[in-house]
Amino acid sequence: MRSEQTTIGDIEYILNAGTAVKAFELIKKGGVLLKGADLSKVDKSSGGELISILLGNLQEPVVNEIQDFVYSNIVVKIPNGQPFRLQDKKDEHFNNYPEHMLPLLVKGAKFQFTPFFNSFSQITGDLKL
Repeated sequence: MRSEQTTIGDIEYILNAGTAVKAFELIKKGGVLLKGADLSKVDKSSGGELISILLGNLQEPVVNEIQDFVYSNIVVKIPNGQPFRLQDKKDEHFNNYPEHMLPLLVKGAKFQFTPFFNSFSQITGDLKL
Protein backbone atom coordinates (compact mmCIF):
# COMPACT_ATOMS: atom_id res chain seq x y z
CA MET A 1 0.00 0.00 0.00
CA ARG A 2 1.26 3.43 -0.92
CA SER A 3 1.91 5.79 2.00
CA GLU A 4 3.76 9.00 2.71
CA GLN A 5 4.82 10.68 5.91
CA THR A 6 4.63 14.42 6.47
CA THR A 7 5.26 16.54 9.53
CA ILE A 8 3.64 19.83 10.45
CA GLY A 9 5.09 21.37 13.57
CA ASP A 10 5.78 18.45 15.89
CA ILE A 11 2.87 16.35 14.60
CA GLU A 12 3.56 13.44 12.26
CA TYR A 13 0.90 12.55 9.71
CA ILE A 14 0.91 9.31 7.76
CA LEU A 15 -1.02 9.58 4.53
CA ASN A 16 -2.25 6.20 3.34
CA ALA A 17 -3.66 5.56 -0.10
CA GLY A 18 -7.43 5.26 -0.05
CA THR A 19 -9.28 2.85 -2.27
CA ALA A 20 -8.60 3.63 -5.91
CA VAL A 21 -12.24 3.08 -6.89
CA LYS A 22 -13.49 5.63 -4.34
CA ALA A 23 -10.78 8.11 -5.37
CA PHE A 24 -11.79 7.73 -9.02
CA GLU A 25 -15.48 8.23 -8.13
CA LEU A 26 -14.55 11.48 -6.40
CA ILE A 27 -12.53 12.60 -9.42
CA LYS A 28 -15.57 11.98 -11.62
CA LYS A 29 -17.88 13.83 -9.21
CA GLY A 30 -15.34 16.61 -8.83
CA GLY A 31 -15.02 16.98 -12.59
CA VAL A 32 -17.53 19.81 -12.43
CA LEU A 33 -14.89 21.79 -10.52
CA LEU A 34 -12.53 21.43 -13.47
CA LYS A 35 -14.89 22.93 -16.06
CA GLY A 36 -13.25 25.95 -17.58
CA ALA A 37 -9.86 25.16 -16.06
CA ASP A 38 -6.84 25.18 -18.33
CA LEU A 39 -5.46 21.76 -17.48
CA SER A 40 -2.46 22.31 -19.74
CA LYS A 41 -1.12 24.52 -16.93
CA VAL A 42 -1.36 21.78 -14.34
CA ASP A 43 2.02 21.12 -12.76
CA LYS A 44 2.10 17.33 -12.86
CA SER A 45 4.58 17.06 -10.02
CA SER A 46 2.88 19.33 -7.50
CA GLY A 47 -0.76 19.43 -8.57
CA GLY A 48 -0.77 23.15 -7.72
CA GLU A 49 -3.39 24.15 -10.28
CA LEU A 50 -5.70 21.37 -9.08
CA ILE A 51 -5.30 22.46 -5.47
CA SER A 52 -6.14 26.06 -6.44
CA ILE A 53 -9.31 24.77 -8.08
CA LEU A 54 -10.19 22.79 -4.96
CA LEU A 55 -9.63 25.74 -2.64
CA GLY A 56 -11.56 28.04 -4.97
CA ASN A 57 -14.62 25.79 -4.66
CA LEU A 58 -14.75 25.07 -0.93
CA GLN A 59 -18.51 25.65 -0.87
CA GLU A 60 -19.22 22.78 -3.28
CA PRO A 61 -20.60 19.58 -1.65
CA VAL A 62 -18.08 17.37 -3.46
CA VAL A 63 -15.27 19.22 -1.67
CA ASN A 64 -16.66 17.92 1.65
CA GLU A 65 -16.60 14.40 0.22
CA ILE A 66 -13.02 14.87 -0.93
CA GLN A 67 -12.08 16.24 2.50
CA ASP A 68 -13.69 13.27 4.27
CA PHE A 69 -11.91 10.84 1.94
CA VAL A 70 -8.54 12.51 2.48
CA TYR A 71 -8.88 12.75 6.26
CA SER A 72 -10.18 9.17 6.59
CA ASN A 73 -6.87 7.91 5.21
CA ILE A 74 -4.56 9.80 7.57
CA VAL A 75 -3.05 8.52 10.81
CA VAL A 76 -1.88 11.12 13.34
CA LYS A 77 1.10 10.60 15.63
CA ILE A 78 1.37 13.16 18.43
CA PRO A 79 4.54 13.07 20.55
CA ASN A 80 3.94 10.96 23.67
CA GLY A 81 0.47 10.00 22.45
CA GLN A 82 -1.23 7.04 20.83
CA PRO A 83 -1.59 7.14 17.02
CA PHE A 84 -5.17 7.64 15.83
CA ARG A 85 -7.14 7.93 12.61
CA LEU A 86 -7.71 11.61 11.92
CA GLN A 87 -11.31 10.99 10.88
CA ASP A 88 -12.06 9.57 14.36
CA LYS A 89 -10.88 12.70 16.22
CA LYS A 90 -11.03 15.32 13.48
CA ASP A 91 -12.85 18.03 15.47
CA GLU A 92 -10.73 17.60 18.58
CA HIS A 93 -7.49 17.51 16.61
CA PHE A 94 -8.20 20.57 14.47
CA ASN A 95 -9.48 22.50 17.50
CA ASN A 96 -5.96 22.03 18.89
CA TYR A 97 -4.15 22.51 15.57
CA PRO A 98 -6.37 24.63 13.28
CA GLU A 99 -3.34 25.81 11.31
CA HIS A 100 -2.81 22.21 10.12
CA MET A 101 -6.25 21.83 8.49
CA LEU A 102 -5.68 23.39 5.06
CA PRO A 103 -2.05 22.34 4.57
CA LEU A 104 -3.01 18.76 5.44
CA LEU A 105 -6.02 18.82 3.10
CA VAL A 106 -3.82 20.09 0.28
CA LYS A 107 -1.06 17.52 0.92
CA GLY A 108 -3.61 14.75 1.29
CA ALA A 109 -5.49 15.66 -1.90
CA LYS A 110 -2.24 15.81 -3.86
CA PHE A 111 -1.23 12.43 -2.44
CA GLN A 112 -4.59 10.77 -3.20
CA PHE A 113 -5.32 12.22 -6.66
CA THR A 114 -2.05 13.16 -8.40
CA PRO A 115 -1.39 9.56 -9.52
CA PHE A 116 -4.66 9.64 -11.50
CA PHE A 117 -3.85 12.94 -13.19
CA ASN A 118 -0.36 11.72 -14.02
CA SER A 119 -1.86 8.62 -15.66
CA PHE A 120 -4.40 10.76 -17.57
CA SER A 121 -1.49 12.81 -18.88
CA GLN A 122 0.39 9.70 -19.92
CA ILE A 123 -2.66 8.27 -21.71
CA THR A 124 -3.35 11.46 -23.65
CA GLY A 125 0.34 11.72 -24.53
CA ASP A 126 0.33 8.13 -25.76
CA LEU A 127 -2.71 8.87 -27.91
CA LYS A 128 -0.85 11.80 -29.50
CA LEU A 129 -3.98 13.96 -29.54
